[in-house]
Amino acid sequence: MNWLPLLGRKLAGFFVDDAFLGAGTALSVIAAALCRAVFNGRPLVAGALLAGGCLLALTLSVARAASAAQTR
Repeated sequence: MNWLPLLGRKLAGFFVDDAFLGAGTALSVIAAALCRAVFNGRPLVAGALLAGGCLLALTLSVARAASAAQTR
């Protein structure tokens, strides 16, 4: 069970090391929650917004990291 704390630190490191990814994911979750509150009868809209927002944040984060690595 020593691997569980290590896994937790690695997972937290993803969001601490890349603040852009953490902020994008948090904004996506907040937007989906607000959408769910507004469109009460349409949970698929909020789910699509959550999935799309997280994928967009991940894609932009990877693109930024690749661009930064390329300029070094």
